[in-house]
Amino acid sequence: MPVLPLDDDAYWADPYPILAEFRDRHRTAVTPEGLKVILRWSDAEEIKKRPEFENEGLEYIEERGFKPGDPLYEWRRHSIGTLNGADHRRLRSLANRALTPRSVEKVRPVTREHMRSLLERHSATGEFDVTEEITAIPFMSVVSFLDIERAEAATIGAQMAGAAVDAFGPNVTQEIRDRANATFEALMEFVGELVENRRSKPRDDLLTRLIAAEEDGSRLSRDELIVLFTNIFGGAIETTSSMMNKVDRCPIRYRFQP
Repeated sequence: MPVLPLDDDAYWADPYPILAEFRDRHRTAVTPEGLKVILRWSDAEEIKKRPEFENEGLEYIEERGFKPGDPLYEWRRHSIGTLNGADHRRLRSLANRALTPRSVEKVRPVTREHMRSLLERHSATGEFDVTEEITAIPFMSVVSFLDIERAEAATIGAQMAGAAVDAFGPNVTQEIRDRANATFEALMEFVGELVENRRSKPRDDLLTRLIAAEEDGSRLSRDELIVLFTNIFGGAIETTSSMMNKVDRCPIRYRFQP
């Protein structure tokens, strides 16, 4: 079975030829750690519908030296991406009650305005650093979506930057573990203060709606609130920024034809 060279920087610079070659010959591959990888879209579509397949749980970070009581471990314990079955469905259902269409729709004009402003600022030169400039778009959009202050968002973003990526990588050292634990301890403390602030002074924002969300008498616990809020924030900042960079790079690298 072929091995995906995930620990090779050259692979990440342009993984697509390797993936295409493997996909033509095989349905699966393995990582250097021995984890199986699904290579074909049709197989992935089928697998995600089957209940016997589950999200990767706490064992992923246990293999990287994190243990119960570590801030990162406790954060991941309540992460929606780690939970399965009834626990996952409960958390997802409560989150959906807070993520109203109105809160989503109001972000569209904000995102368009930020993008328009970015293009206008650089219209004279006709060029700008996409990697640097484009990351501001999801940041400003999530500030609007979550209805939090820019200063609050900046604090959360600064605390999340870098530490999580290294902690989930293939070569986790004690230094990386210490930095990640310190980061997530500070992050959870800060967001916990936001939660208590919204409890005492409710606002028309996502965090207040998450606090109020209820289904069949069940509500989010304090830890679930904190982790879910950071999941949403981190997904908007890191994941969205990364995907926007990829979208911008593809036409340049592969010269797509109209």
